[in-house]
Amino acid sequence: MADLLALKGERWTTFRARAGIGEKGAKDLIERFGSAEGALEHAAEVERKAYREGLQNHVEQVRQSKRLATIFD
Repeated sequence: MADLLALKGERWTTFRARAGIGEKGAKDLIERFGSAEGALEHAAEVERKAYREGLQNHVEQVRQSKRLATIFD
């Protein structure tokens, strides 16, 4: 759950990931790379430009969202 929230965020909570990735995209990335951190490490391999750039440009926001989600999980 923490990885999912880290990548997709929730507009109505403190999980404000700015990667521009929705729930389906986040699930696909977690399935492929194992975690949000794995997706960040392999961002250059992501085919979809919006996801790739979102991961590359919002590394700290994704990590912070995962830390927060881990606390609440």
